[in-house]
Amino acid sequence: MWSRKVHKAIRQLKRRLPTGPPFDRALDYLSAWNRLQYRPNLRSPRTLNELFLASKHDFKGDMALARRATDKVEFKAWLAETPEWEPLIVPTLGVFDSLERCERRIFDRDTILKPAHMSGPVLIFDQTRTLFDDEKKRIRRWLRTDYYRRSREPTYRGIRKRLILEPLLRDETGRPARDFKFFMAAGRPLMIQVDLDRFGTHTRQLYTPSWAPLDFSLLYPRPPKPCARPIQLDAGLDVAADLARPFPLCRVDLYLLPDGAIKAGEISFFPGAGAVPFHPPEADFELGRNLSIATDEGFIDRNSGNRVDRTEWHKVVTFQPGLVDMLAKHARKGRLVYVAGKLQTRTWRKDGEDSDRFATEILLVPGGRVQFLDKPAGANGSAARAAAETAPSPADGEAVPAGGAPAQADDPDSDIPF
Repeated sequence: MWSRKVHKAIRQLKRRLPTGPPFDRALDYLSAWNRLQYRPNLRSPRTLNELFLASKHDFKGDMALARRATDKVEFKAWLAETPEWEPLIVPTLGVFDSLERCERRIFDRDTILKPAHMSGPVLIFDQTRTLFDDEKKRIRRWLRTDYYRRSREPTYRGIRKRLILEPLLRDETGRPARDFKFFMAAGRPLMIQVDLDRFGTHTRQLYTPSWAPLDFSLLYPRPPKPCARPIQLDAGLDVAADLARPFPLCRVDLYLLPDGAIKAGEISFFPGAGAVPFHPPEADFELGRNLSIATDEGFIDRNSGNRVDRTEWHKVVTFQPGLVDMLAKHARKGRLVYVAGKLQTRTWRKDGEDSDRFATEILLVPGGRVQFLDKPAGANGSAARAAAETAPSPADGEAVPAGGAPAQADDPDSDIPF
């Protein structure tokens, strides 16, 4: 069971311990273990939370660009560099780097003030006025906060401390506009999170990319009934894919407004610091299911004349229905498997390094296949070897398509991420 005492102790440790990879990793491990109630595996991630946690400490993307996208001021500047993204920008009414500048300001009605270097806190002005005393204290605290130290999220490291003022966007009921949060992996949507009445009775519903409600929750309870499908959902999916393209794993937050407009909120690279509990917990494993396979290669060394065997490991990533369930039941260490998918190579550079790193993954998209070449259990070596040597092509043998059996690639529910 989640322990509030442990949570407070970890927060104290974050304030007191130095920053840097060894301390950040240890604190994240303890925090996730406490909040998720299972020991996180950062070497071989199995769950969606573990994938985000592993990404915190081995970021496979452009960290400089990720930091720019994390800064709420610089995020808009990045969007403005691409003409077709300019309509996504929420107007900026002011940027402040000190409390004194805020104190001299008369804030208009229906505006919202946020720290550009943090995630979460806001001030909403429902009437034209100056700051109250308690709000001045909050702003002073915001401007003192090193959010990287607090969250140990590397994308917040070194971000300039300042505040940004924006118009308050509203939904069709007059409440603050809902966040539509698109979880993206390898440029494809996994699921959509919708938060309702965030500043009141906070509820949260998860959907597939085709807007089918999912029967599990993430931290907050589900609302009594699902929301209507937004008229610009397909356009929102396209926008999320465009913004997520430089990053292997992220969450793109958009506002889908009643007039049909789409506005970009932010990009989150480690939602909930990679430690947000699912209910039931099995959903976390279903969303993060992945698998690694070994490929053997034999050749004659030209210098020694001896035969050399070499093994390489390749990560297989999939979020397709049916296939994930099949892998969970049958994929075991040592089994022989035939995989037909899409090769995808990602390049990134870690802080302090002068050279790029590369990772090649096999992405199972609709149309790909997985076929086991041996018996599930008790198959002897010769039988397994014979199966491998006579491995049929995907067109000839029995195989499970990446879209899931019996679903086809054009199945309307083929984007359910488990």
